Amino acid sequence: MSRSSKRVHIVYLLYFAVVALVFVAVIGKVLKIQSEADKWLDGVEDYAKQVTAEATRGNIFAYDGRLLASSLPYYNLFMDMRADKYLLDNFANEVDSLSICLSEKLKNHTAAEYKKMLEKAFAQGARYYPIARKVSYTDVQEIKKFPVFRMGRKGGLICEEMKKRSNPFGYMAALGKISHDKDRGTRGIEMRYDSLLKGKDGVALKQRLAGYASVYNIVDPIDGFDLITTIDVEIQDIAEKALRDKMTAFDAKHGCVVLMEVATGEVKACVNLQKDSQGDYFEGRNWAVLRIEPGSTFKTMSLIVALEDGAVSLTDTIDTYDGICRFYDRDMKDSNWRQGGNKKITVKDVMAYSSNIGISKIIEKRYGKNPSEYVNKLYKMGISKDLRLEIPGYELPYVRHPKDPQSHWYGTTLPWMSIGYELQISPINMLAFYNAIANNGVFIRPFFVKNVAKNGEITATYSTEVLNDKFCSKSVLNDVKEALNAVVEYGTGKAAQSKYVKIAGKTGTAQVGYGTGNPITHQVSFCGYFPADKPLYSCIVVIYDPHKGAASGGKMSGSVFKDIAEQVYARKVQLLPEDVVGSKSAAFEFPEVKKGNDVVTKNLLEDFAVTSKSENWTDSIGRRLKNDDFAKLSVTQCKVPDVVGMGAKDAVYLMEKNGVRACISGTGRVVSQSIKAGTIPQKGDIVYLSLK
Repeated sequence: MSRSSKRVHIVYLLYFAVVALVFVAVIGKVLKIQSEADKWLDGVEDYAKQVTAEATRGNIFAYDGRLLASSLPYYNLFMDMRADKYLLDNFANEVDSLSICLSEKLKNHTAAEYKKMLEKAFAQGARYYPIARKVSYTDVQEIKKFPVFRMGRKGGLICEEMKKRSNPFGYMAALGKISHDKDRGTRGIEMRYDSLLKGKDGVALKQRLAGYASVYNIVDPIDGFDLITTIDVEIQDIAEKALRDKMTAFDAKHGCVVLMEVATGEVKACVNLQKDSQGDYFEGRNWAVLRIEPGSTFKTMSLIVALEDGAVSLTDTIDTYDGICRFYDRDMKDSNWRQGGNKKITVKDVMAYSSNIGISKIIEKRYGKNPSEYVNKLYKMGISKDLRLEIPGYELPYVRHPKDPQSHWYGTTLPWMSIGYELQISPINMLAFYNAIANNGVFIRPFFVKNVAKNGEITATYSTEVLNDKFCSKSVLNDVKEALNAVVEYGTGKAAQSKYVKIAGKTGTAQVGYGTGNPITHQVSFCGYFPADKPLYSCIVVIYDPHKGAASGGKMSGSVFKDIAEQVYARKVQLLPEDVVGSKSAAFEFPEVKKGNDVVTKNLLEDFAVTSKSENWTDSIGRRLKNDDFAKLSVTQCKVPDVVGMGAKDAVYLMEKNGVRACISGTGRVVSQSIKAGTIPQKGDIVYLSLK
């Protein structure tokens, strides 16, 4: 073999050896990858996996469209320390300034602490280092401008969007709350209508790529329905303040107020306050729907039964002795027994002065030998009706019956039941009964939700439901109204008397705790309606365990009722400016009309007969007419309104009226909005409003 041929042969052998070695290396690598398949699959799952595409929980609105509960976005922030070469090359130069910015913004660590933590995470090559949790949208926008992060994806900032339930007007026990880990209602209306509010989750593919996460929907989520309640935000505020002020003054344990429209049964306010360990009051349990011994407010029911049967008339005289009377083996006392009692008084005054003895003698004399007749008549009137309230935890009335072996009926049961003991009724059930008196005998069901809506369209409507169209005769109704007027005019409810609005109702002062081994406490209440001559609203106030002052349903609960009635009624009274200051008063000037809801502003100016001119009125979808009807107007395509400078109420209201969902953060007035005013909104757009 020639020397050249031998050289070629050697070269071929070398090439073959190299190729063989490469082939063996590739085969070895493949076998290694196969042996570590689980490890690599786990890694893939970290970077691309199916996740739940959460549906947006529906909003809950007040009767006029103001937002009571909404699911607002918040963000958890992370940092990928290996996001980009820029970060690797510049981290050391910018970590100081980034640490200072994070410290000043988040205020949970010093700049030095942030620097130490960030440098440690960087050295470890952390791909998902936590920076902050539950950060608002506006804060995220600011943080994105910080050193390092302002480079976008190269800066390594990862923002994961979450949702939390927000209550712009504060938490209400009647509305309830949700469990954020499971996104389901756990109390109140949130729980009762959970399936409607929640919607249906979809499926998405989530991929983590160099410093950011991308989510692609595979199955789109279906957002929840919205609820429009009967709640009036202003009346709710009035009721809460009145109750809170008096409970603070009396150092009470807990209390509630429920106010409803007489003609419709719409609950306009439901306040439930209880004292915490620090002595502050907060909305806790739904006391308004829990059973209690009603005490003297129940005497009205006993009077109706007796009047309907002709057992007495208002002018009959009852001997209440010196304020002490024995029924079987127990003494019953009137509140003024130490002063010698009321002696002989009319049935009307028995109610006015809330005489226990007077009512018990009437009922015992007529029904003592047949107590079933008395209880059956109570049932017939509807006192034990199931109101089917939307509030979970609502307790049905418990009115024992003599023929029920489980009721443990004794000789003393009838006289004590007649004055509101030995039975249990929730405050809202009691209110429904007094509302029927104000409503000319028509017993209607209180309710909290008026409409169910989807994308602004009403899909279901709930209206007034009559449970009993005539629970007593007209003559008896007139007598009962006369007696309830007397309670406030000169009786135990005199503290509820107002010079602005006529109030009628009944006081209740019950002793609570007998036979429990606990100290005996008091529960004071007032239930009635206003204006007494033409009732618009009915209301009940219950305060439990007041520690300061002598327990009194009139002076305590009655005074709360008065404060609420005067302020609520004032909202209904329409006065012209000249009625207040005189039409020729030169001192009176109209203030400048500020930004707000233009429809409401126009109506207000029209009611006051004020000539106005403006080129900036926004389009609206309706104009309010008499009797709360609306006339539809032709509307051009909706645009995002300018709400900068407005308060939360008007800003959210105007956005919603223009078909745009609004989410707010902060308090005060709107300083910025995420979508520019005048922009035509797209379906699903959310405008984020920052308030300061």
